[in-house]
Amino acid sequence: MVGGALEQGNVGRVVVVRPGRAEELVRVTGDDREGQVLTVCIAPPETLRVDPHSRLPVPSEVPGAHLVGLLSWGAGDVSTGVELDVVRGVVLSVPAAALTLSVRHELPPSAPGPVYQCAATVAYGTRAGASPTRTRYASTGPGGVVDVEVAAFAASVRVHAREPFVPYGWGFVDAGGEPLTTGGVATRAGEASLLVIPNGANALRLVTAAAGVRFAVVFGLSL
Repeated sequence: MVGGALEQGNVGRVVVVRPGRAEELVRVTGDDREGQVLTVCIAPPETLRVDPHSRLPVPSEVPGAHLVGLLSWGAGDVSTGVELDVVRGVVLSVPAAALTLSVRHELPPSAPGPVYQCAATVAYGTRAGASPTRTRYASTGPGGVVDVEVAAFAASVRVHAREPFVPYGWGFVDAGGEPLTTGGVATRAGEASLLVIPNGANALRLVTAAAGVRFAVVFGLSL
């Protein structure tokens, strides 16, 4: 494609990402009349430094779980975007004339680490791959309730209660906080592991009998 998207901008780079920072990995633009399917490949991040003496809380013990990919694409005056997990690497195809990809470190700037090296590339064409995910970490508040915002493009969600397990109720609510579904109760680990997200859902509401119960909520994205 002469003058196409991949002939302008940055088609791939390696960056170092520190706590509280976001770094751009890919930026390509082209003629809106020549939009094609573009495939982004994000490599699994490499840990460069971890401070073993840090007492700061972290979302997960999994290396790279502090990172979130920020992908935006479109053509003409229309664009959309999505947040996705990059901890194990991602290969994702989208139709676009312009595309940008950044990665954000979700720990506060004051955190001593870890520091990551991230890399990504973009090319023409498509390939089959696993569905991307977006993980959100949450803890119940003083009333034992937490609302976890539904990620963009999410079709399903898995709920992982962190140890020690505490029984919890779940249900989806709309933008006004009103229940959309009857929901259910999980009395053992894995009981409400996979849920289909109904139309109009704004958040997944988790209810326990105590404050400070931790969850990892993994949204499956329909991309």
